[in-house]
Formats: sequence, structure tokens, C-alpha cells
Amino acid sequence: MTQALSPLRFLLALIQRIWHLFGTMNMLALTAATVVAMFFPPVMDSSGERPRIAVPVQLQFALIMLAHLLTFFVAWRRAAHSLSIAVYRR
Repeated sequence: MTQALSPLRFLLALIQRIWHLFGTMNMLALTAATVVAMFFPPVMDSSGERPRIAVPVQLQFALIMLAHLLTFFVAWRRAAHSLSIAVYRR
């Protein structure tokens, strides 16, 4: 049971969750496109320059991604722990 608390396993599980968030859910492409778009000048419309997305809104999106990452990381760890206990008791 002490192997479940290994720092290496913890780090590998976190890397797997990051891959799930950015790779499997295609958030990498969206995040990369957002970062690239921030370097372009604002678009000019007939009414003038479009305002940028406010920093608090950007931080809210980052917080949502972080909450998703941590939630699924903890849920996966609990499921793996429960499975190991069920297998160990047999």
C-alpha cells in the first residue's frame, strides 16, 4: 500500500492527467491558438477597435482548466486506490 504514495507514481499520474486535459480533450490546440492570438493586434471593425478579452475572464478560463485537471486527477487516484484494495482483498 505504501507504493501508492510514491512521489514518482504521483508525478506520473499528474502527467497522465495533464495529457488527458491537453491531448485527449484537444485543449492543447485551443490553448495554443489562444496564446498565438494574444500576440496579434486587435481587429478593426466599422465601429473601431475590438476590445481584448479582459484579464479576469482569461484567469477564469485558466481556473476552470486547473479545476478540471485536479478533479480528474483526484478522482482517478481514488478509483485506482479502490481497485487496488478490491484486488488485494481477493
